[in-house]
Amino acid sequence: MSAEENKALVTRVFEEVFNEGRHELAQDLYSSDCVFHGVPDGYEGRRGPDVVRDLSQVYQDAFPDQRYDIEEILAERDIVSVRWRVSGTHENTLQLGAMSVLKTGRRVNVRGFSMCRIHEGRIAEVWQLADMATAFRQMGAEPGATD
Repeated sequence: MSAEENKALVTRVFEEVFNEGRHELAQDLYSSDCVFHGVPDGYEGRRGPDVVRDLSQVYQDAFPDQRYDIEEILAERDIVSVRWRVSGTHENTLQLGAMSVLKTGRRVNVRGFSMCRIHEGRIAEVWQLADMATAFRQMGAEPGATD
């Protein structure tokens, strides 16, 4: 695939899976053994599109009005890098592994960065870094705190 086709693939993830909540599309967009780096506790070591489906559902449940915006996307060969922003209202408990943050009703606006390796038309590896300290602060929770 060309760099432009790779960018289009990753853009579909942000638009259709994350923003439209079409979590089942992860099966078509990620390889069955996709490796993830930088995922929350409880998801480390898991592989494949179910990781994306499950995590995107967790975030959508907690932030039903979430919206991801791609601020910059670059591609070279089989690598796509994305600088993004997500915003949403914390309307339900955020449950990530053993950690949970009860509904606060607060608005959250966080930036992050993802780098994806594409292989045979699907995302095969993802490195992700999100400013979770800012997210927790905006929700009024301390990082590492649990209920």
